[in-house]
Amino acid sequence: MERHVELLSQLVAIDSVNPDLVPSGAGEGAIGSFVAGWLREAGLEVEIVEPVPGRPSVVGVLRGSGGGRSLMLNAHMDTVGAGGMASAFSPVMRDGRVYGRGAYDMKASLAAIMVTAREAAALRLKGDLIITAVADEEVASFGTFAVVGAVIGLATGSWWFLAIAVAVHVLVTLVVLGAVGSLLAHDRDKPAPTDVARREEAAELTDTELEQTGTRT
Repeated sequence: MERHVELLSQLVAIDSVNPDLVPSGAGEGAIGSFVAGWLREAGLEVEIVEPVPGRPSVVGVLRGSGGGRSLMLNAHMDTVGAGGMASAFSPVMRDGRVYGRGAYDMKASLAAIMVTAREAAALRLKGDLIITAVADEEVASFGTFAVVGAVIGLATGSWWFLAIAVAVHVLVTLVVLGAVGSLLAHDRDKPAPTDVARREEAAELTDTELEQTGTRT
């Protein structure tokens, strides 16, 4: 358990605030490098997927002996802003819990799947174990789109899926941004919504537009 807490503390200590939420946020560059190096040392094959420069996602594969099903475990690396937190990136252990920005959402889970991969290396599994640590979950999830393509590419030997995944991400992003722009243009006299409220309103508006055009049933 001490090693698990140590790993979680190391992850929390790395600023990975999403820069699309907070302009000064560090993004996933440093934490992505840490996760990739850690997984390599644990014996996994590691690929970095980076559709947006400086915003990497990590794919680690523990190859099985063959004849078994594969399992993928996923966690995201980015966090929301630190807000008014004091020493947000200096993790503290108190009453059996680790406190710090991202400890709960979701670096504890990230640490758990990383340790799972290391322990699984001794089990000689038949199927592959795939560990994915994705960027940008807090905003547009472009890391997840890219990783889906990468994982399918690993299974099929074709990286065309990665290109398709990125293209789909771009299309969805443009639709959502267009909805947000339309929403703000009609609500200029209203107080500015929070980031969360803006995304929720954009999603609702997108659903409404789809229903009106008959493309949603």
